[in-house]
Amino acid sequence: MSEAESKTQKKEVNSLLKRAKKDLINENFDECISTSTSVLKLDKSNLLALIFTGDCLQAKKRPDEALKYYVKACEFSPNDRLGWKGQLSILVGLPDFVAFFDTLTSFAKVLVSNKDELTEVVIYIKDYTETHGLDFKPMKLY
Repeated sequence: MSEAESKTQKKEVNSLLKRAKKDLINENFDECISTSTSVLKLDKSNLLALIFTGDCLQAKKRPDEALKYYVKACEFSPNDRLGWKGQLSILVGLPDFVAFFDTLTSFAKVLVSNKDELTEVVIYIKDYTETHGLDFKPMKLY
């Protein structure tokens, strides 16, 4: 691909992403999925197209399909939070303890590597335990 073709493709991808974001905001989920799919045909590892598709599928109550897009997002951009948070937003409601905590551990590693606080990790644990009727009382240090 020539430099000119690459620039043209990048402009097209950016234009499509803007349209997909607008569709997502306006809850036009089918349009957003279609537009994001067009982006992924041009750039199979486009983080935003993967996240937008996952978000739309989740909104359409298709969590299994959404999870696949969030997992792909993490494979292509493992240090970005969006894919991990998308996965956790689904896994927190499922009874699969191992999948939830494996994903949460990976998310925590990303936060630590970015020197970010682990507050979100504690919140996900709290949400998971409450969702599944488990007792969670964080230790208070005095």
